[in-house]
Amino acid sequence: KFGFKVALNSQELRPTLNNKSLPFKMQQYGMSFEGVVNVGRLLDLEKVFGRFGILFHSGLKFDHMISKTYNKVGDDQNYNEDANNFGLVIGLSPQFRITNKLTAQFDFYVQNNYRQKLNWDGSSASKTNNMSGQLICASFGLNLALGKHKTHSDWAVIEPEVLQLKNDSLTKRIASLEKSFEQIQVQMNDTDRDGVLDFLDQENNSVTGVSVDTKGVMIDANKNGTPDELERNATTNATQSNVEKNIATIAKSNPSLNHEEIVKSLINDGYIAVYFEVNKATPTNVSSEGIDYIKTYLKNNPDAIVTIIGHCDSTGTAQLNDKLAKERAKSVQNILIDSGINKSQLKIMSEGEDQSANEDSNGAKKLVRRVTFKVY
Repeated sequence: KFGFKVALNSQELRPTLNNKSLPFKMQQYGMSFEGVVNVGRLLDLEKVFGRFGILFHSGLKFDHMISKTYNKVGDDQNYNEDANNFGLVIGLSPQFRITNKLTAQFDFYVQNNYRQKLNWDGSSASKTNNMSGQLICASFGLNLALGKHKTHSDWAVIEPEVLQLKNDSLTKRIASLEKSFEQIQVQMNDTDRDGVLDFLDQENNSVTGVSVDTKGVMIDANKNGTPDELERNATTNATQSNVEKNIATIAKSNPSLNHEEIVKSLINDGYIAVYFEVNKATPTNVSSEGIDYIKTYLKNNPDAIVTIIGHCDSTGTAQLNDKLAKERAKSVQNILIDSGINKSQLKIMSEGEDQSANEDSNGAKKLVRRVTFKVY
């Protein structure tokens, strides 16, 4: 909005060709110190002005005058006499921006000298008398900005750039706060509904209904990788529900079947199973009862043959899962052989992935990481 300029100038004053004045010539060298106001920016009319602009300038001017007037009649009009002037200058400079740094500039100014010893034609007053004079000037030229900025300073958008930087910073801070708020909202959720908020929950996919500690981790007192309640439920289901209750149910619905046929049906229908942890081929502790049930059956039926069938969840590739399922079956076979079962009564096979479980449910996938049996 505001600036300061120092101007140097050289002027030769003489009558125009059609002027009736006697001939004269005055050489003048000057320097001015002025304040400058960018009118368009001051009045916030930059958008209205566009490529146009107006500068108002005013200040002090010092001139050195040298008379070059010489009349043939013998009056030399103080030829080569010099004097110093002092006055006030005030003016307007309309501008037009041609390129970012190049402008066309008109300048009109009025100079009022309050201390002037020589007249414009070279004549002078007495040494004790101080004259005053007025000079009206107009000029046209090109103004080239040499600063480091890409745009001439009279058009450069400086304050809005600063405001834009502030706005950008504020926008980033708001976005950061919004993101933080969204994260807080997410953290305040309880995805697995175990009573522990997500941001405190170290296991936010715990099985519904299974007891957890204050950190949301399912309680596993014996540290065998299977939550205690799942162990108890699996044991109860395997020993009581799957065996005793289902024997009674099958006997009631099929009164013609004897006890041995009922037990065989339970085994073949998958009520007796052995379970495994992720990527493990060693049965969980709770699975020992299922293996023991098969051992008991085979010892009581030495002519029976049991096929041990390995299964996997959908984690991993099909090739690796098929291999892991076979290893699980082999592991159970070895346990039965070590417990006194004849190897000829045991066969193994792999059924690979069991895709019946929901991939997003860890609890469901635990139920398909197993070995089942078929009796022949």
